Amino acid sequence: MPSRLTTQGCNVWRFPPICMDYSIHSESLFAMKSIAVIRAQAADHDTDRLMAELRPAFGEDVYILSESYADPGFEMRRLSERHLELGGGFLARHGLPGFPRVGWQCGDFIYYGALDYLPPFDRLWMVEADVSLRFDVKTRLAALDANGADLLIPQFRKRGS
Repeated sequence: MPSRLTTQGCNVWRFPPICMDYSIHSESLFAMKSIAVIRAQAADHDTDRLMAELRPAFGEDVYILSESYADPGFEMRRLSERHLELGGGFLARHGLPGFPRVGWQCGDFIYYGALDYLPPFDRLWMVEADVSLRFDVKTRLAALDANGADLLIPQFRKRGS
């Protein structure tokens, strides 16, 4: 079974943390488990559409993670089998800052929530809820999954170039 990525003893302000252990403990690189996480304020027609677009590539391994960090009264609520809501208690447990009256917090927080609450995975594809995928997701992601890189970032280059 593929291993879970761990962040023990790492600087939580970076994702992936600098000291993250990327060693694969599975029998084959191609046995890696990939999941998709939709970052959203709430489940709506956009998340429903995006789940349908992602399912051909991920099957049932598509999740919605919502953020309600202004509410300190809970850490995580499971709104459905595939929809989790993170609260202010989640930030407090991880020592992460919460900013009052700010709708979106740091995008990294979703990754920590996925590590804490979702079934074990090796790769996570995070997609914002308002994105529309205009390509064959299964074919495109299969090609990217074969890439052994730890982090894939589009249009990343040195400053000034």
